[in-house]
Amino acid sequence: MEQQNVEVKAVERLQRLPYENFQTFELSADNTPWLAEILDEFCDYDKDHSDMVKKQLRFTAKLDIKRDINPRFKEYLLVKADTSLAYYTSCTRCLLPSYEKLKVSFAVCFLNDQFSKLEEYEEEDSLIIENEEYELYYYTKQNIPFKEFIREQVLMYLTPYSIHEKGCKGLCNQCGVNLNLESCKHNK
Repeated sequence: MEQQNVEVKAVERLQRLPYENFQTFELSADNTPWLAEILDEFCDYDKDHSDMVKKQLRFTAKLDIKRDINPRFKEYLLVKADTSLAYYTSCTRCLLPSYEKLKVSFAVCFLNDQFSKLEEYEEEDSLIIENEEYELYYYTKQNIPFKEFIREQVLMYLTPYSIHEKGCKGLCNQCGVNLNLESCKHNK
């Protein structure tokens, strides 16, 4: 696979993407504004935190992309993605910052949205192409919504109930004091 340093836009024109062979695109929140926007959305932290905290935040995506044509699907796009995310969110017990790391890999196929209107595709959510399973997405007007589908894929794997440390005591349900930091008269 050939590696590209070309920018991949949040919504990309199909014709601008590689044809017949997979090409690799390395993206990061540092050089891809729409990845930075997704990272910012997933982070639950004070934007004025120190530079040290900001340096711990990461979002990278390695995209292997191939555009192809066949008699059945006409023009379609295959994307294999490996993403890595490091972010802060609030502990669900005490609201202190919780540092989370996540790695997600997925493979998707984009078909023209005309296929979404066909009865045989109404309930399909994946396809087998070249002996591999791809999650099914659709593109409209030759536009591939990279930001939308990467955000959606990663969102499905975010930790729903982050806990900043295993023995977190949480907040007092009567006065709201953080029981990890101090005690109160209600918890004796």
